[in-house]
Amino acid sequence: MNDVGKTIRQLRENKGLTQEQLADRINVSIRTIQRFERDKHSSNMKTLEKIAIALEVPINDILDTKYEFKDVPSGKITNLDATKQYLDIKTAREKLNSNFDRMDSTGKKKLVEYSDDIFDKYQKNKDSEE
Repeated sequence: MNDVGKTIRQLRENKGLTQEQLADRINVSIRTIQRFERDKHSSNMKTLEKIAIALEVPINDILDTKYEFKDVPSGKITNLDATKQYLDIKTAREKLNSNFDRMDSTGKKKLVEYSDDIFDKYQKNKDSEE
């Protein structure tokens, strides 16, 4: 077992969770957790992110590194809040894309208009956020 699998197992056990309980928390099979812990599963970042949140630890604690996300202003996930923030942004983007794809052409035009209307008010301030 390499460090990632060993770390997941130690963190899970420290939380008093079984493999089945962790699997239920992140909506995967117990087999998936077993494979992660034995390092027989490819390092799927989406699942690792869910595991980190379920175990209430920063993803860097699992990876023992500074994993970079471009959506986080600091560029690095350094705590659980930043991991959750990244996932919230990612989920919002996926929802917007999904909704946009399901709209007819009139709805798409309206959404773009609404987006343009609120952009000036809510755009990122490059000096303070990046």
